Amino acid sequence: MNIEQEYYENEGFWSGTLDNPMDRERIVRLAALIPDDVKSVLDVGCGDGMFVNHLLATDRRFERVHAVDRSQKALSRVKAEKSLASIDELPFGPKSFHLVSSLEVIEHLPVRVLEKGLASLCHIAEKYVLISVPYLEDLAR
Repeated sequence: MNIEQEYYENEGFWSGTLDNPMDRERIVRLAALIPDDVKSVLDVGCGDGMFVNHLLATDRRFERVHAVDRSQKALSRVKAEKSLASIDELPFGPKSFHLVSSLEVIEHLPVRVLEKGLASLCHIAEKYVLISVPYLEDLAR
């Protein structure tokens, strides 16, 4: 196991809750961006499932919510369908989900993985791709 894997497989890294008001606000705002015609969601790089767990708890319109991460520890907190996979090797066919999200993920990827990963997100999405990255963060915090 390399240092990166050890970092993400550390149980203490994953909070599993929306106790932080900034995290809660971010998740609520992102969920509000999902168009009404979306019935299936794939969240790639889901971490501990904050986003998908929120969708399952607050919005019953989804017929399918699936989460993907490459950390088994993170996935253990996810309440949705889940798969252990990396953004550049996703196990889904073309147009498998109405919306594919990847939140606070792509800024961590090396260029070769980023290019393949973004292409995969677009390939899997039937209608929409939702991506978020940090912006104007309070880095001292």
